[in-house]
Formats: sequence, C-alpha cells, structure tokens
Amino acid sequence: MSEIDIIIPTRNESSNIAPLVQHIHDALGSIGYHIVFVDDSDDGTPFIIQREAERDPRIKLLHREVNMRNGLAGAVVDGFKLCSAEVVAVMDGDLQHPPTALSEMLNRIKNGADMVIASRYIKDASDQGLRGRRKIMSRSAHLFARVLIPRLRSLTDCTSGFFAFRADRIDKSKLNPIGWKIMIEILVKGDFYRVEEIPIRFARRQFGQSKLAFAEQVKFILHIIRLSVILKYLKFACTGLLGTLINQVMLSVLLPAMNPMVASLIASSVSMFFNLVINTRWTWQSNVNSGSQAAIYIAISLAGIFSTMSIFSMLIYMGWTPMLAQFLGIVITSLGTFFMHNILTFGGNKDVKTRQA
Repeated sequence: MSEIDIIIPTRNESSNIAPLVQHIHDALGSIGYHIVFVDDSDDGTPFIIQREAERDPRIKLLHREVNMRNGLAGAVVDGFKLCSAEVVAVMDGDLQHPPTALSEMLNRIKNGADMVIASRYIKDASDQGLRGRRKIMSRSAHLFARVLIPRLRSLTDCTSGFFAFRADRIDKSKLNPIGWKIMIEILVKGDFYRVEEIPIRFARRQFGQSKLAFAEQVKFILHIIRLSVILKYLKFACTGLLGTLINQVMLSVLLPAMNPMVASLIASSVSMFFNLVINTRWTWQSNVNSGSQAAIYIAISLAGIFSTMSIFSMLIYMGWTPMLAQFLGIVITSLGTFFMHNILTFGGNKDVKTRQA
C-alpha cells in the first residue's frame, strides 16, 4: 500500500529520469510509494518513463498531448487526480530537488503537519542551483506573492516547487492553476493549519535546460492577483455598486411615501439580500453551508446597515441631501464589511501555524 504518492511534472528530461527514479528508491527504501510522472515532452522522455514503469509497477505515466498541456501547475493537478495515497508530494524532474527529503516530509506529516515545504532559504539550506536571471525571478516572485497574500508571510519559501501535503486537506475540484507554481494555490484554497518547512540544498542542474520563460512569470503574476484579496475586493466592490444602484433606486421610489429613516432601512435590507446572493456565488465562489455561517453574514450585514444608517442620520442632521448621505454611508461601510466577511464568514484568512526545522 502506498504511503506517499509523488507527482513529477516533466518536459524533455530524458537524461534525468533513470537516476531520479533510483534516487527516490534509495531514499524511501521500504516505504510504500508511487511515482506519477505527468509528461509534456517532445523528445524521448515518455519512452524512458514507460521503460521504467515496465520494470517497476510503482511508476505511473500520464503523457499529455500538445492540446492537453496547460503548464507545470496544470500538470500537477492532472497528476493529483491519479493519486490515492493519504500523502502527496510534488517535486521537479531535473534532479535539483533532493529525494532524500521525502522521508522526513512524510514523517513530519505523520506527526501532525498538514503540509511540509522544502525551503531553500532557511538555516542549513542553500539555493546554489539558482543563478543569474532565474534567481532574480524566483526571489521577486516570492516577495510579490508574500505582499499580496497574507497567509504566505510566515513562509521563507512560498515559491518552492518541492512540498508534501495531506491529500484530504484540499478539494481537487477547487484547483484552477495557471503558470508554473501550484503550491500557493493549494495552500490558499486548502485547510492547512500546520505548515512546516525543512531545509534543502537546491542543486545545480546537471542535464537539460530550465523551462522557465518570461511568459510563465507573467502568468504567475496574474495568478497571484487572482488568488489575492485584490481581485476579491474588486468583485465585492462591483457587487456593492450594483447593490448601491438598487438601494438608490428603491430609496428614490420610497422617499415620497414614507419617513426617510424607514425608507433607508427598507432599501438597505433589499440591497443586502441581493449582495448576499451575488457575493456568495461570485465573489467568494462558495455556499452558505450552515445556520451559523448565515447568521454571521446577516450579523455583519446588519452591522453594515446600522453603520450606513448612523452615517446617514449624522449627515442628514448636518444638512446633506438624503441621496448623497446614503451613498457616502455605503462607501464608508463597504471596506469594513468586506474584511469582516472575508475573515469571519468565508474564512479567507485562515491562520497558518508555520514551524521551521
């Protein structure tokens, strides 16, 4: 029975396959494992992998034709679908990641970690395999991701391509990566509360060439923005604008017929329900799965209505027109309610406890 499944994306790595398989075998010994190669090669790499698979039934091959290829991160997701072990590891196929770290990763997960990351930047680690432009791009990507995604700030190497995790901590169907990095999306979308880092010596490439291109960096930037709070807030703001339009139209209809405070309350309640539906389905792409979650959403929204009405009353007292007072109240309240929903209702900033070796 497999204790750990190892996903290895490959592209034109024919010279590295056989030694990599042997290194993994030596590192894991009697530990049950499977290797899942997801191959996008145009050379003889898939034939070499197939030859290794014929010798060892623990090796699986998924060769993707040109029309199926969607980057390294997409390859990992396709490989994940073929995994059945409780623990899944991801590593490169170029011999720069040391397979000797796999057993320690597995042991740490057995001892309670949800994810273990092989870091190039903590004590006793080394990034000697990164040089020149590739080193600059890697460090820049790391800093960029940490700035935009708060959950990554406790990590020393959030762009590592070598990591292991408990498979039941992430819903495979939620993964929709682009570009060359997948760990960040897995960490952001999964339920990983205890993340540990171990040092590795990132080796220099002996055979073949790096596949990292400028276009992949652009995809990475777009992907980080998509995962970050920025895009989510833009969606929230767009929903809020539509809700505000509904609110203002209703208010203009109700004002001639009733007290301004009552009209404000009705208009705010209707727009709150509209925002609930759109934000749940579009902004957070989630569901309100429990009564407590619905109660939290309603409580925060009611607090927002109270805040809006308080600002409305104050500005009316100061002589502002009802329409302008209502609009300003909504604008001031929206930022606070967004962060409260992101943290409390939809769990967008789940705490991650990080432990370094």
